[in-house]
Amino acid sequence: MDLEGLNFMIYPKLVRKCDCKIPVEIHFYFDELDENGQQLELSVLNVKCNYQEETKNEITDRSNISRGIGKIYLRDDIIPQYENINDGYVIILGNKRQIAQVVKSRNPDGTVNYLRIDVKWARILK
Repeated sequence: MDLEGLNFMIYPKLVRKCDCKIPVEIHFYFDELDENGQQLELSVLNVKCNYQEETKNEITDRSNISRGIGKIYLRDDIIPQYENINDGYVIILGNKRQIAQVVKSRNPDGTVNYLRIDVKWARILK
């Protein structure tokens, strides 16, 4: 087989399948509203991911607030038909988290290598 005239490259996956073990339920929304004023749900996906999070406490005169951010790494582009999705929520490790942004990390040829979903939450502590 002669491969000399072909111009292609296989890029390594930066998120390994063996590292994606945490189940996550992802709910994406359209920017549009239905007749009741509710956001239209685009899709619900149940996949496995690699999840990292950090939390910090903020102490003010009035309250203590616990804020957190998390990063969900997915091996593949689970929403290839949509370029810009940044609204919705996830349920991960039994907790509901708001989606802050969705990042499609691309290879030099424009294909998506992995998907990162940034989530956030805040809670007032007593």
